[in-house]
Amino acid sequence: MKEISLTQGKVALVDDDDYEQLIMHKWHAHKCTKTFYACRTIYPNGRKSARLIMMHRQILGLPFIEKNSIEVDHKDLNGLNNQKQNLRLATDSKQARNHSHRSDSTSPYKGIHKLGKKYRAYIRLNGKRVYLGIFADPVDAAYAYDRAAMKHFGEFANLNFIGGMG
Repeated sequence: MKEISLTQGKVALVDDDDYEQLIMHKWHAHKCTKTFYACRTIYPNGRKSARLIMMHRQILGLPFIEKNSIEVDHKDLNGLNNQKQNLRLATDSKQARNHSHRSDSTSPYKGIHKLGKKYRAYIRLNGKRVYLGIFADPVDAAYAYDRAAMKHFGEFANLNFIGGMG
């Protein structure tokens, strides 16, 4: 593994075999929502129309983001970890499954909502919220979410606990 320096004091992690072709370009840190990504800018039609090339897409041979294009998902949610073992092709819906829990949540766990002294577990399937039960202990509710996420999302499940079962 090698590091490529970016702007804003960030570094991108890449495999040794990708380093030589990537270091030939000037990369910068680009923040999208909450996540930083390594990007570079090109001007294919002169200085008027800039295009952003994301490092993870270049590594997988998908340099431009087009409408309805295949996405690249970072398994560990670190947009600067561009080692091939951390990248996988994904549809929009599969990539959405690998998000962390909301920062405005009433619980420290993904898929859990506090209701007074109890905790309701839920999961989103096909855009609809499916309730998994009400629990006295938030950890039990989080395990219920993890079991459902593993069942429905497989490798794209972002679990509350490593391995999903504690």
